[in-house]
Amino acid sequence: MHTPHELKTYPHDNTPSGEAEIPRIAFAKARQAFSIHSQLSIRARLAELSKLKQTILAERSSIIERVMQEVGKCRTDALIAEILGTLDWLNWLENNAERLLRPEKVKTPITLLGKQSLLLHEPLGVVLIICPWNYPFHNAITGIAAAIVTGNAVVYKPSEHAPCEGLIEQVLGCSSILQSLVQVVYGGAGMGSALIEQKPAKIFFTGSGPTGSKIMAQASRELIPVELELGGKDPMIVFADASMARSVAGALWGGFTNAGQSCSGVERLLVEQSVQERFVDSLVKEAHKLVVRVGDNGNADVGRMTVDFQRDKVIEHVQDALKFGARLRFGAVPARTP
Repeated sequence: MHTPHELKTYPHDNTPSGEAEIPRIAFAKARQAFSIHSQLSIRARLAELSKLKQTILAERSSIIERVMQEVGKCRTDALIAEILGTLDWLNWLENNAERLLRPEKVKTPITLLGKQSLLLHEPLGVVLIICPWNYPFHNAITGIAAAIVTGNAVVYKPSEHAPCEGLIEQVLGCSSILQSLVQVVYGGAGMGSALIEQKPAKIFFTGSGPTGSKIMAQASRELIPVELELGGKDPMIVFADASMARSVAGALWGGFTNAGQSCSGVERLLVEQSVQERFVDSLVKEAHKLVVRVGDNGNADVGRMTVDFQRDKVIEHVQDALKFGARLRFGAVPARTP
């Protein structure tokens, strides 16, 4: 068993090498696999992903247990987001990938009169996927599956705060092709920067704005395409004629799912003044009913926050709000992490 932050690639390389060699080895393996498998038909790629889907379905209980242990989710959150969301995405790919990726006849410009034009979808090569800690299984598999179905190979780096070490490799073990096409590398920001130095064909990053800016700056020096999904400040608007029960339920779900650690979670509530007091009273009443517990047998609604620095940030926001006149209607303000 390896420590959670040990850096290595999978499958294991029998040749000893220093940590500085890990990015080079990972990309070399991925590029070799890409050269072998890039000509697989879309149907063949989907067949491999079907094996992955069946494996996730069969091993869902152990995956849920591992995620709960690693990041502190309750069972409900782990089941809905990590398992059901992932299976739903794999189903969508099965039903739509062939149609979306097949050659498409497009209009030919007059300068090429007498010719036919086709829009072809071709693989890029080896893509780098860097994921956050809030949905360690879902974010990994959905990104990997999208890259695979479009014919690419992957170097994947999970967050050092939730590496779930060995879990992604475990489910990819259902297919020797997937095992070779996906290389998993563990480490922090320095490892992420070292992986970018290997010049991936494209970078997919999900995480914070400041880190996204650093990745984009480094990638721009080599003109590497970058796709970023960064944090936001998502508002929910409640008008006076909205269903009160449904609005309160939506606010609770959007604000508390995954302990609030979601890029699309409700972070601001804008409520029409005429119903504000009634809405807040109802929201507080329903919030009291939420069961907060890590793990559990499926009866909890909310788990714990994953990392101390995020917990401290929430505490700081609450303290700042109270300083400027907010009223605390539910719960208490805990001490910051020592």
